[in-house]
Amino acid sequence: MVSKSQKIRLGVFILVALILLFVLVGIIVGSKIFDKKDFYFIAYKDQSVSGLNIGSAVQYHGIRIGRIEDLSIDKEDVTTVIVEISIKAGTPIKKDVKAVMAAVGITGLKQIELIGGDPREENLKPG
Repeated sequence: MVSKSQKIRLGVFILVALILLFVLVGIIVGSKIFDKKDFYFIAYKDQSVSGLNIGSAVQYHGIRIGRIEDLSIDKEDVTTVIVEISIKAGTPIKKDVKAVMAAVGITGLKQIELIGGDPREENLKPG
């Protein structure tokens, strides 16, 4: 038979476990919500973006600095695909940087590589 003290200990254990679970979920979700990002748009005219997916990497000088957030067709010009990317906040992206699609391995998947960028140029403003 289960005594009253065992029931109390079990209840306290479950309560502490639930509190720890909520704290852990809050930390994980909170870190994603408060992660600051800058958003940029890239237009590819008359080019196939086959292999680019939401979540694909954005790299600059071989370092992953962001990801693709959205792919859409321009409503005013259906030959243009708009790619929305998010970059770690504060990453300096110069105005003369070029965004090219690069293959990832042999799978046919692609990522965006940012290349170039003269240090004397101004930084590109997000948006």
